[in-house]
Amino acid sequence: MKSQQETEQDIVEEVDLHRDVYALHYATAYCDPKIIKEVLNLGLADLNLRGQTVLHVAARCKDPKIIVALLDKGASALEPTADGQAAVTICRRLTRPRDYNETTQKEQESMH
Repeated sequence: MKSQQETEQDIVEEVDLHRDVYALHYATAYCDPKIIKEVLNLGLADLNLRGQTVLHVAARCKDPKIIVALLDKGASALEPTADGQAAVTICRRLTRPRDYNETTQKEQESMH
C-alpha cells in the first residue's frame, strides 16, 4: 500500500497541464490543499480560464486553504461563471454563518 506522500506525488506527476487545462480543476475538486499547492507551484495552469474557473470550483468545496492558495497565485475573484456568479457569491450561498463562525473560532484557538 502506498503512503499518502507517494500517492500525492503520483497525482502531481500524472497531471499534464499542457494537455489538460482542467487538471487543476480536477485537483481542486478532489484533493487536499497540499496537492493543490504542488500543482500551483508548477506554474503552468491558467487560473482564470473563462467560464468555470478553479476558484469557482474551490468555492463549491468551501476549503479556505485552497481558496487562499488560489488567490495568492493570482486567481481572479471577479471572474464570473457562465451564469454570472462570482466565487464570493458561490461561497456565500453554500456557507452558513454558523459554519463559518465555528471554523474561524477553531482556527483561532489552534493558533494560540
